Amino acid sequence: MKNYVSLFITFSILLFSCSSNQAENAVNKTENTTTEIVDGTSKTEVKLAITGMMCAHACGGKIQQDLQATAGVKSTSLDFIDGREQNVVTVEIDANTIQPEKLSEVVHAIADGKYHVVSMQTIVHKAS
Repeated sequence: MKNYVSLFITFSILLFSCSSNQAENAVNKTENTTTEIVDGTSKTEVKLAITGMMCAHACGGKIQQDLQATAGVKSTSLDFIDGREQNVVTVEIDANTIQPEKLSEVVHAIADGKYHVVSMQTIVHKAS
């Protein structure tokens, strides 16, 4: 009996550590670019290309809800087309409060890692 308990504990630890590493690896594999635009406004937007969304309301809504609950997020908008492999959530952030990489972590934490941010484009709008 002791051997089964030890085996179960060992397997559980290995399973947990492997799944944690997969989530970290998914976040680390996100393609990240930054563009600066001088257009008379002053804001930072992050466009997240996300896989795993099946619908705009439940999947897209949950992603937007969790992002909006994150400190430093001002607004979100969803560009969803049914059947498209990647859909885009645009997030306006306060760059003094949150780093764009945190947004990817938030998305990866939803639904046990169902959604993956495959690319992240940060657009910094400058007044002058």
